[in-house]
Amino acid sequence: MPKEGEVSAAEITAIAGASARRKREFMVGRVLARKLLAELDIRDHDLLIGNDRAPEWPKGVIGSITHSDRICGVMVAHLSPDLQGIGLDVEPAEPLEQDLWDLLCTAKESRWLASLPVKERGLMARLLFSAKEAVYKSQYRTTRRFLEFEDVELEVDQSTGTFEARLLAPGMKGDCRPSGGWRVSEGFLVSLATTAGC
Repeated sequence: MPKEGEVSAAEITAIAGASARRKREFMVGRVLARKLLAELDIRDHDLLIGNDRAPEWPKGVIGSITHSDRICGVMVAHLSPDLQGIGLDVEPAEPLEQDLWDLLCTAKESRWLASLPVKERGLMARLLFSAKEAVYKSQYRTTRRFLEFEDVELEVDQSTGTFEARLLAPGMKGDCRPSGGWRVSEGFLVSLATTAGC
C-alpha cells in the first residue's frame, strides 16, 4: 500500500466509497503516475476521476493506467500533434476463453485467428482483447467516443509485435488510425496503443 503522503487527500476522497481492492489499485496507480509526472516537471497534481471515469491528467499531458490482480502499469507523455493519445493494457498471458471470441472479433479478425496454428489462437485472441482495450483508451481523449469491440478492427503483425487499428464506428475520422505493439513478459501480455489524427 502507498505510504502516507504518496496519495493526496483529494485522491483518497475521490475513491472513498470503493472496495478495498479498487482503493489499492487506484492508489498504486496514482503513486506511479505522480513519479512519472515529476519526471515531466509536474508536481502536486491531484489525479482525480472525471465524470466519464477517465483520469484527469494535467493540461498538456496524456496518460494511461492499467491494472491486473498482480501488476499496475502507468505511462505518461507530453501532448503533441503527433501524439494525441496513449492507451496501456495488461492481461494475463493466457489463452482467452473461446466462447468470447465471437463477441470480440470482426469477421476479418475471426478469419485471421482461424488461419493460425491451433496452439497460437487462444493467446492471439487475448492479444486482440488487450490491444482493443489499449486502442479504446488511446482514442478516447480526443473523440470522447465509447467504442464496442466490433468498432475496432486490428491488423496484427506477429513478426514485429505490432498492430494497426481501423475504427469502424459511424462518424469516426478516416485518418484516426491508432497503432501500437505488444510484448509478453513474466506471465503478462502488455499492449500499448498511440493515436494521432483523431
